[in-house]
Amino acid sequence: MSSTTSDPTSEKAIECQRADGVTAGPPSPRRSRAVYWWITAFVLFVLFLGALAYAETVVLHRDLPQDRASRVALIAFPGRGSPAWSKGDWDRRLAQNATDPQLLQEIIDRMDLRDAASGDPLTPARLRASMTVDSQCVEVSTDHDQTSRGMLLVTVIRGSSADSVDRIAKLWTDLILQRSATMFPGLTIQPVETFGGTYEICR
Repeated sequence: MSSTTSDPTSEKAIECQRADGVTAGPPSPRRSRAVYWWITAFVLFVLFLGALAYAETVVLHRDLPQDRASRVALIAFPGRGSPAWSKGDWDRRLAQNATDPQLLQEIIDRMDLRDAASGDPLTPARLRASMTVDSQCVEVSTDHDQTSRGMLLVTVIRGSSADSVDRIAKLWTDLILQRSATMFPGLTIQPVETFGGTYEICR
């Protein structure tokens, strides 16, 4: 007749495992799914950060105005004997002239402006997107003690290069002054820094 004897060492090990709460066997399906979703969420988060970094360093850098800016302020007012200023007419026409596609194309051609990413010539629409044009009605007093209603035309050009935006602004100023002399006879238009009179915003 045989008898079965137990190993005290094995029994003690089993008791210790039970006391520690350690269970043997494969992981539960719930735990597996939780791990899977955590890994998936982490991967998607990393992909999102990568897409955001690409947008900031490539897309935004290429398509949006950058951190360099050049500001041009021109003052325009009717000269002696010229038609009276008509707000809603002169300011609209001057603002349109400031961003006229032909004028912008001439700037592009003269400076050989190109897209930084593709190397293709810049389009007038892209150059226009880097410009902010604002106009305000002003009361102008000249050296001859004459007061007339004029307009302050402020243009800001933005880009990634300070030298480039400065050269664009200078060429834009030269061209707008040349065109205005022909398109708006009797209208005095000049940079604010060279204007000898005073002006204040219309009330």
